[in-house]
Amino acid sequence: MTIAKKPAKKSAKETKAAKFITDAGKNGRASQDRLDLVPVLVNFDRGLLTRVDAMAKEMGLNRTAFVVSASAEKLRALERTV
Repeated sequence: MTIAKKPAKKSAKETKAAKFITDAGKNGRASQDRLDLVPVLVNFDRGLLTRVDAMAKEMGLNRTAFVVSASAEKLRALERTV
């Protein structure tokens, strides 16, 4: 029988980022049923990525949470004009 250590609990910051990513879904509402995340590879200009990272850090988010949030916000703004 193998005895494994309990997994480390997520920090409050990690939990906040995960919730933020989930809440950035359609109309800003979290999907209660399932999380349907798809990994993607995106190329950024180095200067833009530096700015993204700085703002994400200032907001207490990780890069992914910031990019997902910014994308959802931009789409909502554009969809209102269509």
